[in-house]
Amino acid sequence: MVEAVHYEERGNIALAMLQSRRGVKPAELCDALGVPVVEGAYLSRNGQLKLIGTGPDAWFLVLEKPAEGWLEAIEACVAGLAAVVDQSAGYAVQRISGPKARTLLQAGIPLDLHPSAFETDRAFSTVLAHIGVLLWQEGDGVFDLAYYRSYSASLEHWLGVTVRTV
Repeated sequence: MVEAVHYEERGNIALAMLQSRRGVKPAELCDALGVPVVEGAYLSRNGQLKLIGTGPDAWFLVLEKPAEGWLEAIEACVAGLAAVVDQSAGYAVQRISGPKARTLLQAGIPLDLHPSAFETDRAFSTVLAHIGVLLWQEGDGVFDLAYYRSYSASLEHWLGVTVRTV
């Protein structure tokens, strides 16, 4: 039997905030990072590096399987173009997947998560069960939530209770 919803905290990822300097165009960041830099609440990716738009000239950076010195490498790439602040210790990322993942998230998020409104590579900064989250859709039935690590117990509790109702 397939689980309707599966959730787990993601490990072995690096997280950072990226804020471009005044006057820097997304194309300049794209050239520096090798990632399509999209304005707005979208996920763009190139291999292990992902950027999620969080506001004007601002992105949440996710690096899968970071190597030693990852932050310095990113800083060198965007030197003079953007500021980078490591958020790996402050944020956690929860992966929610399965055929009922969207239904579970819709129970706690006050936004339309219908596939026509929230497709793959879209992102929202919102709340889930009164917890501020950054939500993005990785693929069909696969969602990631970034949130302050100090809310982990509350989020895990909400997921554990709510998953039984979907």
